[in-house]
Amino acid sequence: MTSTEEVNTTPTSYTPTSPTFSGSSTTSPTVAGIYSGENGDTTLTFTATVGGVVGATPVQFEVRDSQDNLVDTIALGFNPAGTIYNLSNGLEVSFSSGTVQFGDSFDVDVFQSVGSAVRPDNPFDGSGDSGAGFESGFSVGTGSFDVNNVSIAVAATDTLNEVLDRITASAAGVTASFDVASESVVLTRKDPGSAFDIRVGNDTSGFLAATKLASASSVPGSDDESGAPIGEVSALTGVQSGFFSVNGFAISVDILQDSLADIIERINESGAGVTASYDAESGEFSIRSHTSNLTLEDGTSGFLSAVGIQEGEFVGQDTRSRTKFRNESAFRRSLGDFVRAFGKVFEGAFSGFGAPTIARFRSQLGGLVAETFEDSLGKGGTGTLRSGLGIDYLATGGAGSSRSLDVDGSKLSRALRRDADELAAFLFAKKGTDSYDGLATALGERLETMLPTLESLLGPDAVGLNLDVTG
Repeated sequence: MTSTEEVNTTPTSYTPTSPTFSGSSTTSPTVAGIYSGENGDTTLTFTATVGGVVGATPVQFEVRDSQDNLVDTIALGFNPAGTIYNLSNGLEVSFSSGTVQFGDSFDVDVFQSVGSAVRPDNPFDGSGDSGAGFESGFSVGTGSFDVNNVSIAVAATDTLNEVLDRITASAAGVTASFDVASESVVLTRKDPGSAFDIRVGNDTSGFLAATKLASASSVPGSDDESGAPIGEVSALTGVQSGFFSVNGFAISVDILQDSLADIIERINESGAGVTASYDAESGEFSIRSHTSNLTLEDGTSGFLSAVGIQEGEFVGQDTRSRTKFRNESAFRRSLGDFVRAFGKVFEGAFSGFGAPTIARFRSQLGGLVAETFEDSLGKGGTGTLRSGLGIDYLATGGAGSSRSLDVDGSKLSRALRRDADELAAFLFAKKGTDSYDGLATALGERLETMLPTLESLLGPDAVGLNLDVTG
């Protein structure tokens, strides 16, 4: 069972929600609302053009973008502290009791192209940038909900990850996780098979609605019937007792006695020079030849057609890598630099101004790497992912925590010798020519879209990180 959509689908964002004045003003501003995106990615500067005391004198502000264009004028009048003032771009601002000094200002960064993100390690009752970041209109408070008739307690002070850990540790028989890449909650039965279901409901906390699980439907699992007699497996209804042949070796089939596992064992021990296997998760049956050619005949059993394999003669292909890395030593050095630079992105803790943007930046890069492993190798998830090509993705802690790439020297050497095609595609494939973007390609394109935002956040004199993904 997966969230029906991103937990927070808001396509825009802004930070901070509790900015501070540059001068001696004592009032505290609070920013809320949903940014419409009409001002693009920019910094909004709120400058006091009339000073005074909030609620007692007619304080006034001008709001200008980074190009000094006037966006709005806010006149507080004699309205009490806490009054909400609406900007034309969807944002809202309010001010606590206190004084405003003429000329004092505060900044808010707004992003048209960076969506709002959930913060799974922040408490539900936190406010602004310290909150959980659920979509506007959704909140989670003290209460409970059921998973497979097991009650899961929720406190307002809990975080999303804490509740998910509580589900996993409960008797519900479910593993719960937050997928950063898709920004969705995923519930998976610990017991495999189609007989097991996931049911949620009886929510008094708002958790199921906020995580987009309230109306989600569970996707049934599949049974591994490889040990059952073929005649009892509905997917193999067309098979009859008889035989088929592999490279001229006859393989007998008795649908009342033989299972799929029996047939696989019989093929592999036949002397046909092939390896047969079955992947219960994907439902894929395969036969791989150890020689150059493969000849298959369905004979009288119909077994091959039932498992989706055509009969005939198949000419083997040269599986040796055609890709050659011109300078392997330089490639290894560049890969090492790339891996170290990626790790630098996740070093150190940030707080205060800009911290939410850094957290989103880290979360998006980590999610992008996980997506690349999924797209290119069929391996996804939120923990450690191993490519088998000498490049591994290590993830520990919650979203935005430790993320790093690691190089296994021996596996990399093997990949350079035997799997250079696959290694090159994993790193440098490009969607349009290939079916996915490789790791370096995907990170390069994402960084190009992110850097303008980071540059505006850090300022022209900031020392930045140059992550070279083209070498």
